[in-house]
Formats: sequence, structure tokens, C-alpha cells
Amino acid sequence: MEEAFLLNEKLYQNKNTLIYGTHEIPVKILNELLLYGVTIKAFITERQESHSSIPDLPIYALNDVCKEIVSGFYVIINIDSSEEGSLKKVCLLAPEMIFFHRGYYQSCVVFSSFENEGIPCEPVFIVNPQLTQQDIVIYGVGDIGRRLFMELLNLGVYVKWFCDSNPDYTGIKFMNKRILSINELEKVKDKCNVIIGSKDYYNEIKARLEKIGVKSLFKC
Repeated sequence: MEEAFLLNEKLYQNKNTLIYGTHEIPVKILNELLLYGVTIKAFITERQESHSSIPDLPIYALNDVCKEIVSGFYVIINIDSSEEGSLKKVCLLAPEMIFFHRGYYQSCVVFSSFENEGIPCEPVFIVNPQLTQQDIVIYGVGDIGRRLFMELLNLGVYVKWFCDSNPDYTGIKFMNKRILSINELEKVKDKCNVIIGSKDYYNEIKARLEKIGVKSLFKC
């Protein structure tokens, strides 16, 4: 089973990485990256605050952070359009690179606008090159499948179909893509890469797809 997304190798190469924010999502990002062996030096936040989940990392208030601290560092951030002012402040501190975290569509949209201004931005996770070698099918039309589709779309990756075992969905469109039945997927299985867009039913779906002979499976 392949991963649909791979960690950007640049994050392995640079030991000077900061995360913007200290609330729930940035802390989840921290915990995820630690599993990959990425070294995080500190958090940057709009204002000085404490967080029980990160007792061993320093937290810098954005207004107090100087270029000497951030220059040459990578900054990982998830942000929505209402916080563009804060992002501009981070950019003025001249980090070496800004990374946006996967799964946060607003982050992708905001960073696209900053890339147009010449600010270097890259995703934390990149699309596995093997995924794009065949037509892509997302199994699951729930919230995870929808967010996965939007994430891939924003990264320039084309999804051809969705698939779901619910017969009521067969033939209708989701995110303007046709939903295949299991039987229809079986007919095209050798020409497709299938991403399982579910967490709660992952094992059940994996077993179902393997039973019909789908070999090119990816997890998100």
C-alpha cells in the first residue's frame, strides 16, 4: 500500500523549522511531523501564549520576533484568508521558505496568491509521483473524499472518478465527477490508482477492493 502523499524532502534537510500558531491544528501538525523525524525548533504565534501540549518548545510572539530569529528558517503554516495580515508579517521576517500543510484548502488558496508575489512557498506533503501514472479514483464520497479531491485539484492533480459501494450514488456526480459502482471499478481496475478516502472504514474498504482485484491502492 503506497502513500498518496510524501513528505517534502526539504524538511528532512533543514533543522531550522518553525510552526506558525499553537492551537489545535498546528499542534497536530507538530505531532505528525515528529513521527517523520522532522526537527521543529519553535512556534511563532500572533501573541505570546502557552500551550500544555508543547511544553518543551519555545513560543515566540510574532510582533517580538526579529529577522535574526527567522531568517534562514523554514516556516510551516496553515492559515485562512482572514489571517493574511499575519502571514505578511511572517513573510517580512524573510524566512528561507514557507510551507503550507496538506488538507487545509484555504491555506493553499492564500499561498497561491503569495507565490504570485514571489514569496517562496511549497507544500509540506507532495503528491507521490506513482499516483499520477494512471487515472485516479477516490473511493469514498464523504468529507475526507471531498477534501482529498480539493487538495489534489489545488496541487494540479486530475481525479477522473469517485467510487462508492452505496448503490444510490452510482452514476451521479460528486464534485462534478461520476461515481462508479464497485462493479464498474472492477472493469477498469488495471488502469487506475485508487485512493481510499476514509479513515473509519479504511480496513473494510481495503479488503473490499483487494477482493475484486484492485492492486494499485493508496492511502491518504
